[in-house]
Amino acid sequence: MVDDTIAKVKAVGGFDGTATNECGYGKLALQMLSVCLVNDPMGVAQTVQSAGESFASPVLTLLLDIPWVATALSGWPLFGLLAQVSLRKADLLKDVINQEGIDGLASKSSRSYFEAMRSAMNSSDLGSMADATLKYLEDPEPTGEGGVLGALTALATQAAVQSSVQERLNLINGLQEAMKKAVRTSADLDLMLATRWPLWSLIHFTVDAISVA
Repeated sequence: MVDDTIAKVKAVGGFDGTATNECGYGKLALQMLSVCLVNDPMGVAQTVQSAGESFASPVLTLLLDIPWVATALSGWPLFGLLAQVSLRKADLLKDVINQEGIDGLASKSSRSYFEAMRSAMNSSDLGSMADATLKYLEDPEPTGEGGVLGALTALATQAAVQSSVQERLNLINGLQEAMKKAVRTSADLDLMLATRWPLWSLIHFTVDAISVA
């Protein structure tokens, strides 16, 4: 069904740069869905970069410039789609790239936190995620790519378990500011989307929940 929808949109020029009247969120959602259909590991290795400026620019704008709460309130599940893109990339690239290098698991603390979070995510156990995050933050990672992914995941977890709407909003804003420091180019985003950390799933859970709060 998704293939048919994308084919119809392409047939009427929906992905063309000249299609200026389309819903921006809707067009981006369809582009993300098309990425989720890719079965070639090399095709997803540089998802954002390979798709060209017509995809890279709006994705980076969505992630870095538009307040995440505003995107959630639009009703389009774009963070859920980013989570699916990330899961797809990580799965297809598992036998192709050094995932431990991307995930930054060189230290004992980062590996322990990563394994605890993956286990808790598989059982949707937010309580265990919160406990693992608290333990990790007591002994934070040093600077570096692994530290960035662990720190972002920890911040996303704190936001996910926050029951106060206002506090969750504050943490979401802080998470977006932290993301701006970690992602500056489409290459940065491609690497971050290839991670096995449950970062994008937590962002989806945290941000999109605002639309029904």
